Amino acid sequence: MQFTLRTIMLLFVVVWSSLAAFGVWGALGVLFLLFLLRLDYLYRSANTRKIAVRLMIPVMLGGYLIVLLFSIFSSYRVPGGDRARLRCYHNLEYLAIALREYHADHGCFPPAYVADAEGKPMHSWRVLILPYLEGQHLYEQYDFDEPWNGPNNGKLAGAIPGYFQCPDLAATTTSMTASYLAVVGPNAVWPGTTPRKVGEISDGRKDTIMLVEVANSGINWMQPQDISPTKAMAGIRSTSALDAAPLHTLHDDLIRVDRAGGHVATADGRVHFLGGDIPSEALECLLTVNDGEAFDIRDFDPVQRREIGRRKQMRYRYFAFVAVAISLILLLFQLQSGAGGKR
Repeated sequence: MQFTLRTIMLLFVVVWSSLAAFGVWGALGVLFLLFLLRLDYLYRSANTRKIAVRLMIPVMLGGYLIVLLFSIFSSYRVPGGDRARLRCYHNLEYLAIALREYHADHGCFPPAYVADAEGKPMHSWRVLILPYLEGQHLYEQYDFDEPWNGPNNGKLAGAIPGYFQCPDLAATTTSMTASYLAVVGPNAVWPGTTPRKVGEISDGRKDTIMLVEVANSGINWMQPQDISPTKAMAGIRSTSALDAAPLHTLHDDLIRVDRAGGHVATADGRVHFLGGDIPSEALECLLTVNDGEAFDIRDFDPVQRREIGRRKQMRYRYFAFVAVAISLILLLFQLQSGAGGKR
């Protein structure tokens, strides 16, 4: 088998663009191409060579299209650990949406807790938003005239709605503890008994944390107790099983690293994944409503960075695929001309 300089150059472009578009699959595709070319040259008749090369064009383009689609779908395959993380993500997202709807109806977020005349916490915000979580029936059974653990309300302690607990925790324990807590403090979204309005969040809703994911909180879902900004900071930046410790591991295929961390929901209703590598000064500002510092929470969310990197990677793959298609057509026409000229 003899190749001209033009054929060799085209073959090099096919190899390079295939590797860029498909990685290992590109290399396998090139080997398959060379195998077909070698098979073609086993024909003894020039006419049969020409027909075979013609048939290769749609076959090879169709094969590369199948490989492209397979590589796209495989790049979006969610690892097992990430599937568990996504279930927890959606729970927190539902809570954030319910809080937004509550604000739309009442002109403010619910208070972190409702207190009695002596200032003792009686009822949690989690109970107040039950009607916004398809929990109207449970809400109607709750008695606001007695404490959360009173004779009547105590009977509801075991009826925890799924939205308040991480699915992983629900699958491994019968505990009725809440996995998602409000950050309660004078400068947080939840001051305590005083409801907070969106207009009071001068640092911006999208960069102000209002809910955090917590492991082993020990707090019943109806209990009017949550977490302070100090404990939330220590927990988010922790790698141990204490207080607001991380619940999940992010499997990052792009940078080949697993990151421990947990989810947070911001006042605009979005959910982010934060790990222990977030700077303390940035996290402190993200937990307050009027710090005056400007930090973009997306800069500390490895999931966001991964998705941005994945979209860029796919754009490069599309360009490489175009190069594969064009160079492959030119290569096969070049071989067809060579086959046709040898009569």
